Parts: sequence; C-alpha cells; structure tokens
Amino acid sequence: SLQHAKDDISALALQLNQIAKTHDARILLLPIGYARHHSDQHALALIREALTVESVMPEAPSVMNIMAAIAFCKVFIGTSLHGAITALSYAVPHVSIGPSGGKLESFIRTWDLPEQSQCTPINGLAEKVNKVLCVSSERRIKKKEALIKCYRKCFDEILSEITA
Repeated sequence: SLQHAKDDISALALQLNQIAKTHDARILLLPIGYARHHSDQHALALIREALTVESVMPEAPSVMNIMAAIAFCKVFIGTSLHGAITALSYAVPHVSIGPSGGKLESFIRTWDLPEQSQCTPINGLAEKVNKVLCVSSERRIKKKEALIKCYRKCFDEILSEITA
C-alpha cells in the first residue's frame, strides 16, 4: 500500500540520517535502474525529501559513473543485485536490502563474506553498516581475489569445452 511505502521511506530516511551522522558521511542516492519497473529515481527522490542530512542525487548517471561511485564509496547500501556485485567486485563494504530468499539474497549468500551475506531489514541498516565497516579491507580484497580466480577457472573450463 502507499502508506506502507511511505512508512518504509520514513524508516529508511531515519536510518540513513543516523548512518550519515555516525560516520560523518554524505548520502549519495544513486539511481541504478532505469529499465521498466525499475524507476529508482522516483523512490530516491522521495527518500531525499525525507532526509535531514546532506544528500546528492545525480540525474542520469552513466553505467561507468555508477560503477565509479560504488567503487569509491565508504559503504554501499542498496536493493540492486548489480550494485551488490559491483561493490563486491571493488571490495567495498555493502549492505543489501531486499526480500529474504530473493535473487539478491541468493547471490550474496552464495558469494559474499558472512558479514554481508544476507539482506537486512530497513530498521537494522545503521547497525549492519557498523558491522560491515568493521570487516578488514584485507578480508574484502582476499574475497574479491578468490572470486576473480574462481571465475577465471570457470571461464577457462568453458573455453576449453567450446574449443575442444
């Protein structure tokens, strides 16, 4: 319902305000999905209106700008599977928001570090951000490198099957 969505936006804004203040950070509201039924910019505009801390929302970022923004952020929080993949690829701490058992949670349960391997309810974001920021960059980099090694091995196996 619309009221439920407004309640979620208020709760999310409250959590983001707390995160920004605790970590002396600015909020970047990054619209990743512009495809049909993925109009992130509309929901993000509502969230931005509800925030009391400074925030930035680019109007129509390119894929490269989205990747760069995620690669250089302190922590990524989002509902996007591709956002989580990008954060994991750049060893960026991240917190996923989504339904339990959905494709986002299936991905992070399979491939991510234990501290980042399940979706977090909105009212637990600030606490979860604190936890993922405690994960050492060395562990995140090791995870990234292990995944690169895994995909290269799988790619080589596929290539040898195709060319055999």
